[in-house]
Amino acid sequence: MSGNDERKADGTEPGPSVSETSVTPTSSSGTNDFARPYPASIECTLFYRPTLSAPDGDTKTVSVKRTSNLTGDEASETMGEFSFGVVYFGDVPEGETVVVTARRLRDRSGIAGQTTYSAEQATVTSPHGFTGLQRLEVEGSELQWWCSSK
Repeated sequence: MSGNDERKADGTEPGPSVSETSVTPTSSSGTNDFARPYPASIECTLFYRPTLSAPDGDTKTVSVKRTSNLTGDEASETMGEFSFGVVYFGDVPEGETVVVTARRLRDRSGIAGQTTYSAEQATVTSPHGFTGLQRLEVEGSELQWWCSSK
């Protein structure tokens, strides 16, 4: 038989099999952004000033690691009258996420600020990490924070 016996029923040449095809996911910009690994950990820097007129304040750092459990790795810190928390959720059906929460301890209304970031967003680098510089000011005191991937 000739080489034509390898043609499909419609007369066209067969394409490569699935095992011969390699696909690399790319973003809309055409770059291979999705091939980057997710961060191994997230580190948040906190700065607290008891009064806005105070030139100095207290600085603390909280860190969480990437985990494979559904409850995530959580860290929190209390500074003055503020509470700050960060959770890094690993292999969850919704996708890996980082949740950052800040609130005033005496505020019974609950959370003053909560933001959820995808693991892809957490890979963004800038001087103030993937969150940018954030602040919560209540009655003359202030909590500033930013989070970055490590």
